[in-house]
Amino acid sequence: LTPASPHILTGYIHCGNIARGKKFYKIRIRGKELDNLRVKVAVSSNLAFTTIGTATNTTGVSVGEDTFDIPLGSDKGYWIQILIDTATNCQANGVISDISIIYRERRIK
Repeated sequence: LTPASPHILTGYIHCGNIARGKKFYKIRIRGKELDNLRVKVAVSSNLAFTTIGTATNTTGVSVGEDTFDIPLGSDKGYWIQILIDTATNCQANGVISDISIIYRERRIK
């Protein structure tokens, strides 16, 4: 990660069936030295990015994990997009090893 201004933007993540709605619950990020990284999400029903949290407990550990709840109003859609940036400087040697999305498929109407 670049210390001054990391910027990671995923594409649209459909999680399986593109035509089926989903309810997104959480984003879990694992890695090391990730403090001050801000996590934002956008879903197909609400295209604006919503900040869901800032990583806080991964400095000085071999592998840390932060879990962020996705708030109501930004939790339902056909796809999700994740943006990771920072409000302040982050660690120069930060490494993201895994990003998990906790969701469930909604019934077909």
